[in-house]
Amino acid sequence: MEVPSGWTGDGLLVVVQDAGGSGGYDIVLDDILIRFLVFHPDQETASSNARTLHGLVKRWGEEHAGVSFRDTIQRPTYDPDPDTGVPAYTMTVRLVFRAETVTVTP
Repeated sequence: MEVPSGWTGDGLLVVVQDAGGSGGYDIVLDDILIRFLVFHPDQETASSNARTLHGLVKRWGEEHAGVSFRDTIQRPTYDPDPDTGVPAYTMTVRLVFRAETVTVTP
């Protein structure tokens, strides 16, 4: 995992990436994988934030009816930047999103 260019290296940085998934099924459901990258100059802080984020993502469906947590593909795993050594954690989860009706007004 590499630190994004432009990040100064101070404070918390969370990067969210589309990691694939099987896509749409059952007409209104979409199965997706989301990868989270959590950077912080202090390893303990990076670890704590990654684990907190993992817990929040697992509970997302309790707060929003259109989201269901399916499973954890990769638990928060230490993965420091290979060039700078900045502490980082990566994790991947599978979620299901339910489509919602939207009215588009030109």
